[in-house]
Amino acid sequence: MPINPWLQGQVARLQEDVPELVLRDAYRERLKTDGGLPWATFLMEKAIAHAISGYLFLKTIRSRMELPAKTLEGLYWAGVDTVADLMQLTEEELLSLSRRGEVDAKAVKRYLKRHGLFLEHAPGRTLKYHPVLGLRTIPSPGVDHVFDGRRPALYPDWFDRFYRDCCWFDQLGEYDALLPAVLLPDLAGGDVPYDYQEIFGAVRKLWIAYENCCAGSRIRPRVDRPRLPTLEVKTLYRESWRAVIDIFERTPLMDGKLAALYLEESDNGRLEVADTVQDSDLEQLLVSLVEVKIDVENIVLYLEESLKKDRLYSINQGPRSVDGETAARIRDMREKVSDEDLRDRYRKALEADPGLSWEEFILQSAREEES
Repeated sequence: MPINPWLQGQVARLQEDVPELVLRDAYRERLKTDGGLPWATFLMEKAIAHAISGYLFLKTIRSRMELPAKTLEGLYWAGVDTVADLMQLTEEELLSLSRRGEVDAKAVKRYLKRHGLFLEHAPGRTLKYHPVLGLRTIPSPGVDHVFDGRRPALYPDWFDRFYRDCCWFDQLGEYDALLPAVLLPDLAGGDVPYDYQEIFGAVRKLWIAYENCCAGSRIRPRVDRPRLPTLEVKTLYRESWRAVIDIFERTPLMDGKLAALYLEESDNGRLEVADTVQDSDLEQLLVSLVEVKIDVENIVLYLEESLKKDRLYSINQGPRSVDGETAARIRDMREKVSDEDLRDRYRKALEADPGLSWEEFILQSAREEES
């Protein structure tokens, strides 16, 4: 399959502008870290970078192209992330996409013309070079959308697949199983369990960073800040991922290769990637996402412990009624002893007597405090 004519022209221009010896030296250096890189692919990569250095408009990301939303989505599935990618479509390939109803070919050509650019002609499909995907072609007519986890987008066909395949982890399944069986905390009552406090704190930090990233890039947030407190922990996790993907898709804050690496890494690997980021808000966003995931895991542990206690309570008698004198003693005791201290005492008491109910423990504590 022939190389795209625009790309071929950029390779020729690179070889005119840069001495062969310089290119060969750069290639030898590159082989030290990427030993399998072919010379021809290296030239394509350098040619695109050279073209961008001469005309920065070629670096414009897809979300900032002044084109209809449907056309932008169609270009995404055709492998277009920047104007440099767009220039690697031939006019015939663009018309093929137009006949499939995925793009407005006239709008694309008008957009390029306003910036002094025109698509090349070629009789058949052509090979292109993408900085993340390497050598590629546009999908054949009629082919379903091809998912690639390295190219983040909030289009449902991409994000739903990505979340299912790359973001799901065992604790989310355990969370679904535990939730109906556990007496859930009353978050509106002010006594919010520590694990919930942690995830709410991480989510707040994540959304502050997300909104700052949007403001710095002069775009409006596409993912709404969740209302806290909430028991919808899985929703917090999913929406946190959507916020990060939105920044990857609609801003140039993170290099595409680095974003793809972050998406593929483990939790520790993602923290290492975040550590290399220069923008402090973006770094906070990436770190907070890992924190949210860890907090979800901790909440599953909390629910497991709650389930054990709920089962213990279920074999005890129901709440005991107390007379006025006993109630007064309990009030006096609660004024002297903090809730945190009482909970610590109760946990220790359970080690010696696993069947001890909270109500019985409170009565015992009141008697002990009085004596």
